[in-house]
Amino acid sequence: MAPSPRGLSPAGDWGSLRRLGGVVAVVVSVRKISLDNAGEMGYNCGMKDIDYFGNLWQSRKGVSPGHSPELWDSRAEEWIAELGEDGLGKPTMQLRVRAAVGYLVNRGLVGADTSIIDIGCGPGLFVLEFAKYAKRVVGLDYSPKFAEYGRKLAELRGLTNAEFLVEDFDTLDLDSAKLAGAFDLAFSSISPAVSSPSKMEKFMRLSRSWCNNISFAKVTDNPEISKRSGRDGTGFYSLFNILWLSGYYPETYYYDESRPGSICRYGSILWDVSQKDSRTNEENSL
Repeated sequence: MAPSPRGLSPAGDWGSLRRLGGVVAVVVSVRKISLDNAGEMGYNCGMKDIDYFGNLWQSRKGVSPGHSPELWDSRAEEWIAELGEDGLGKPTMQLRVRAAVGYLVNRGLVGADTSIIDIGCGPGLFVLEFAKYAKRVVGLDYSPKFAEYGRKLAELRGLTNAEFLVEDFDTLDLDSAKLAGAFDLAFSSISPAVSSPSKMEKFMRLSRSWCNNISFAKVTDNPEISKRSGRDGTGFYSLFNILWLSGYYPETYYYDESRPGSICRYGSILWDVSQKDSRTNEENSL
């Protein structure tokens, strides 16, 4: 993915190459750029550029289907049928879930004292995997069928530290719900609930420490189909640059999932909301 003249490509000093659950994840640590040398490297850290990437991120919304509890309930029926009563179906997805959670566990961000919330949790696969390691895990989705399925799986597996909320994240008042700053890690994977700068800002308010967002980085099938479905990496690339320009130091890692006729590359962006420097203007914020 080529760098934009207005921002950074999600790359930097290469870290270690890790194999988690059979999936290769490339860990990237971003170089810190000071205001002194930012100009020399051609990076403009102004509000104008954040707006540019915000508009770029939302430019794909016009080709995305509308989202509603009814729509996701209908999809839930299909997913639940594939996953089965034991929740062990869709093996490629199971592998991706274990890889993502395994990375965060190995990174030291998930442990016995950790509280986590998963926004747009769907059937709860990430919630249940996190619950094996964390103290408390909350899954939030506005599909009642997904939430009920997740509860049943948690009970089946004896995971008493996993809970599911049925809420519309767009309209949810975080303060009234006592969710603002209530978690060590706010997590989301390919969810329309966290798919724009304003939604990401709200998502960040959930955490007192780390945030992790997973989205499509690249799908090697028909480019037009990838673009129409939002799988061309636009959201991933835009979020990375918005975070960077806002003063955060996002880390990225990737893993590939083989599909019939294509390879789907997922990009995961991880950042600490408590660590933000002053290299941007004071008015600059996500």
